[in-house]
Amino acid sequence: MTEIPPQDLNFDVVVIGGSLSGSSTALQILRRKPKCRLCILEKSTDFGRRVGESTVEVSAYFLGKHLNLSDHLNRKHLIKQGLRFHFGNHRSQRLADCGEVGPHYNVRMPSYQVDRTILDAELLQQCQDSGATLFRPCTVREIELNEGGDQVVHCELPGAESLTLRARWIVDASGRSTLIGRKLGLIHPNTEHPISSIWARFTGIPNWEELGRKPGNIQWGSRVHGLRDTGTNHLMGDGYWIWLIPLSNGETSIGAVYDERLISFPKGVSLADRLLDLIQRHPGGNELMAEAKMCEGDLHFRRKISYFSEKYAGNGWVTVGDAAAFLDPFYSPGMDWIAFTSNAASRLVLAGLKESFIDQRIDRHNENFSASYERWFRAIYKDKYFYLGDLQIMDIAFRTDLGMYYLGVVRPLMKARSKNWNRPPFSHAKAKRAVWFLARRNARFVKIANRRRASGRFGQLNHQTYRPFDSYGFNWTLKMRLAYLALRSFGLEIKEAFKRSPKGSSPTPKSPQNEQGYELQKTSENR
Repeated sequence: MTEIPPQDLNFDVVVIGGSLSGSSTALQILRRKPKCRLCILEKSTDFGRRVGESTVEVSAYFLGKHLNLSDHLNRKHLIKQGLRFHFGNHRSQRLADCGEVGPHYNVRMPSYQVDRTILDAELLQQCQDSGATLFRPCTVREIELNEGGDQVVHCELPGAESLTLRARWIVDASGRSTLIGRKLGLIHPNTEHPISSIWARFTGIPNWEELGRKPGNIQWGSRVHGLRDTGTNHLMGDGYWIWLIPLSNGETSIGAVYDERLISFPKGVSLADRLLDLIQRHPGGNELMAEAKMCEGDLHFRRKISYFSEKYAGNGWVTVGDAAAFLDPFYSPGMDWIAFTSNAASRLVLAGLKESFIDQRIDRHNENFSASYERWFRAIYKDKYFYLGDLQIMDIAFRTDLGMYYLGVVRPLMKARSKNWNRPPFSHAKAKRAVWFLARRNARFVKIANRRRASGRFGQLNHQTYRPFDSYGFNWTLKMRLAYLALRSFGLEIKEAFKRSPKGSSPTPKSPQNEQGYELQKTSENR
């Protein structure tokens, strides 16, 4: 903790939360305005383990190039080799039997698998080196918001010592505590997306490259010329998926995310058994977990993890990262969200310190992030868990999602460098067509998956089907590949239209029941 006399408890900016979202926002403010009087309040004595360990292209660029952390990332963390998906069905008995979608070679634009304990500590230290005042451990007790005036934060230090801080701006980086959002009644669960998650860290998870050299796995191991081990490997099931993320200390982060409309557990089942049950439902689960040991005290559960906010800023406050909203961990978008919210917040705060009238800028900020969340959800995630477990559908969906990400998000940022960071994905008016196309495609895939599930054809190609692909680039081939995927999607719909449910096929599965016992609606069309 930094000790300062009472007369110095007036600041320009108070940042609540010192981990990635808070520190990255503070660091951007301090680099643009070195003389800014900025204070960070961090509740923990030391950073513990946390999820959000996997970057993708945008967040890797943000951390490496924009925050200038490339040297730290390359020395302290692992180079990530893309996303890889493994599917199975009743014919699959082990990992080598599973269908696979993933890069054939090492990816063109690698990102990072990060240890958040190390990364967050590095960023917070850089903030202190840049002049930030740090109170740690510090518990925020009350926030007084005064639109256009001074904001007040009442907090408590060890030994019950109380502090009252005043600042023109507060940055809420409190994570899922969402202090300002809950105080103002702005946070709402995304009821259209009832997903929950269980996760832990494990030791004893085998190296994927070594698995490929075992007797019986040689063909499976040699069909991929790049590295499986340092990518994010996903075990895909009907209504759920499992992530496996290697960490630099030798542990592996393993977590399950599931849609409560498709997956339920009997009462009394422990969290550990729920996680292991989902892992072992997959044909590769037992093989991967044969010698695994869960790290002590590192099992976590969050129910209905998707939520949003009515507003993301006011005249004197702004939210970043998970304190603003959370959508879904699939495709690892969390750090991208941190990149966009923290950059836009830092620019808004600096403008607010300089200008008296920024209401239009605040309105634009709220419109941008509200549109981004809503469109991002409609385009990519709505009802996606209904077809996650079918390789043929997910192969097209993933390639299209990734290609559109490169076309509409990654490429503009690379070309404009730092100019587009304050406009989050899908917030532009011209993104409406892409959102419409992706949302319509998702809805059609859900219908196909439901038909297949009802007729017993769901996941028929999951056994031993290998669908490799090469990394996307920014040249003319990107649009050509997307056009080809649109044709594949159309072809799948045409073929599916002529499929008839075989006699004696299994009926449409009954909707799972919630804890109160009533049936949940099964598809979006009935909700």
